[in-house]
Amino acid sequence: VMGIPTVLIGCLPAYEHIGLAAPILLAILRLVQGLAMGGEFGAAMVYLHEIADPRFKAVTGSLGYISLGIGVVIGILMVVMIISLVPPAGLLVWGWRLPFLFAIVTLVAAAMLRYNMPESTEFATSREEIDEDYHRRLKEQALKHSNSRNLGSRMYSRSRSQSDAGAVASPASFHATPSKDLGRDDVVAVDLDTKDAAAVIGGGDGESAGSLEKHYVPVLELLRGYWSGLALQMGYEAWIGGSFYLGYSWLPSFFVTYVGLPTMLTLWMVLTAMIIFTFVVPVAGILSDRGLLRPVNATIGICVVAAGMSVPMFLAFQTKHLAACWLLQIVSLCMTAYTMGILPVICSNIYPAGVRISGFNLGYNLGMTVFGGLTPLVMTAIQTGTGSIFIGPGLWMTLMAVISVVCSVLLLKLYPLTNTVN
Repeated sequence: VMGIPTVLIGCLPAYEHIGLAAPILLAILRLVQGLAMGGEFGAAMVYLHEIADPRFKAVTGSLGYISLGIGVVIGILMVVMIISLVPPAGLLVWGWRLPFLFAIVTLVAAAMLRYNMPESTEFATSREEIDEDYHRRLKEQALKHSNSRNLGSRMYSRSRSQSDAGAVASPASFHATPSKDLGRDDVVAVDLDTKDAAAVIGGGDGESAGSLEKHYVPVLELLRGYWSGLALQMGYEAWIGGSFYLGYSWLPSFFVTYVGLPTMLTLWMVLTAMIIFTFVVPVAGILSDRGLLRPVNATIGICVVAAGMSVPMFLAFQTKHLAACWLLQIVSLCMTAYTMGILPVICSNIYPAGVRISGFNLGYNLGMTVFGGLTPLVMTAIQTGTGSIFIGPGLWMTLMAVISVVCSVLLLKLYPLTNTVN
């Protein structure tokens, strides 16, 4: 799903050929790309976590972000190569298409991997447990429904008998009768299988009974039992998402506009930072697997440091020294890399396997969208609205770090398994 629209973008006709349809088709294909990325990336990290050897849960889960770093590095190198080799006129006509067309290689590889991936044992076991719990609740609901109807029927029969005998009961005496006269035998306890239970609740309608029997919605189960974990996951990702988009996508244009660095130089700065990022991610997983640094504790520590250094970092950018800008960008992305290396194991341990993909994906995408994707937009708006070019964005990143610290502390209290690896 991700690869097909990527290749199609490279094949899109130009505006001169199909007019307004060209930007519309581009927007649709980009939308499909985003939806695929949102659904597949989180699911891949959950899958890696579930199939991993218990001794290597964290480092195996971090493979998703390792692949992200490698992909970004390859993408930057390809952009640099194309800009260097293709003339400006050719770049506008056909050169820009090359990176998208090269995605056909990854599309074939992804398809081969996808169709040879067995379902994890952990998911299958947990899904059975959740399914059993659902059917138990269905039977309980049917039992209550049956008892309620039986009680009403008994009350009606007694009232009818008294009426036929010529006894007119007052409202007070009528309401007192059931609690006084009805005994344990008046409530019928039934042992129903799932289909019978569904029939009772559905009023005996076979079609509704069948649909109710099969009714299982992971998102509803998720919101019923783990809504707090979902909210905390979003907040936990506040600084992580914001700092990644800051270092990877926002700082390059910021350096060009306000520091005066050449565009090509900012590409090399991002490239070196992302290479180091890729090596830091598995280090976080290895240290967590060995018990040297607890995952949530490490996140709290990094976010506390980030809260303290965000404003000073932007003040250092104000000096317009190349070494300071380059070094601080690397430091910021390295701190982000460490938290991302342990994010899969932390967030996977919030949910049981039966609803883990739904919970992880929903929390991850909401957190990364609200706090991560909007961070560049918010910081630019702060600069435009307040005129605070350096202090304003620093204060925003401080706020993001504080939110992550608060939510991490609450995760420790409400979901203590998040601070473990196995």
